[in-house]
Amino acid sequence: MPEGDSLRNIVRALTPLVENQRMIRLRTADVEHDALVGETLGAPRARGKHLLVPIGQHAILHVHHGLNGAWHAYLPGDRWRRPPAAAAVVLETNGHVLPCFDPMLVELLAADQVNQHGMIARLGPDLLDPAPDFDDVMARVRRSPALSIAALLLDQRVAAGIGNIYKNEILFLTETHPWTRPQDLDDASIRAMYRLASEQMKDNVRPGLRTTTPREVQKKSRDRFWVYSRVGRPCIRCGTTIRKRQQGDEGRDTFWCSSCQPLPARTAPDWRKIHQR
Repeated sequence: MPEGDSLRNIVRALTPLVENQRMIRLRTADVEHDALVGETLGAPRARGKHLLVPIGQHAILHVHHGLNGAWHAYLPGDRWRRPPAAAAVVLETNGHVLPCFDPMLVELLAADQVNQHGMIARLGPDLLDPAPDFDDVMARVRRSPALSIAALLLDQRVAAGIGNIYKNEILFLTETHPWTRPQDLDDASIRAMYRLASEQMKDNVRPGLRTTTPREVQKKSRDRFWVYSRVGRPCIRCGTTIRKRQQGDEGRDTFWCSSCQPLPARTAPDWRKIHQR
């Protein structure tokens, strides 16, 4: 699952190339949208993991990047790094040609359809907004059917933006076992997780590689993450070997330190049952 800061970095890169620019071409799949040629493009924005690009006053280009979606930026006449026919979107202004490859979803919406769109309307507060509504997040937490705190953090209906990397890192930083039941945690602890996720993602809306470890750790070991993708390696804090299991219906990789993230006694029977299946 992509992380919310990835979308904000895409927005950061696209904005100077499209905002207030005159659109001279838009192709989605095999459809040329000639009726929109000449419209002025608005500032791209992210809603959770959805990219929205206003076209004039009445249309919105909606792109969900999925795991592999990527934009390229070219000057007119440049040679593309991939075949033009492979692009799911081609957005062109007088100054730039902007193809997008391998997104999960591309569609053109009427401007008044966005808030009613099925994938967007059910999203929780965006944790990368300047002031996320954490009261709303907590109300959604207590309505969520999630069986584990890890599944809860990934539920975009509760809060939008957290992907698998931040799920693992936030649980480590708050010393929480991934299979802990949400009902075994108090509101203050869960709220702190979402606040920390918001802070971590906002810190990574910048050029360069995503990191969650401090500079002193990166200088010493070059580890950008505390536990994510570090299975079999020693915990940076205590030296215990990092473990990994697939978790949830989608089999997300979950990494944790069994020493720094002890399993609550009340959760243990449920967790053992999961791993006997």
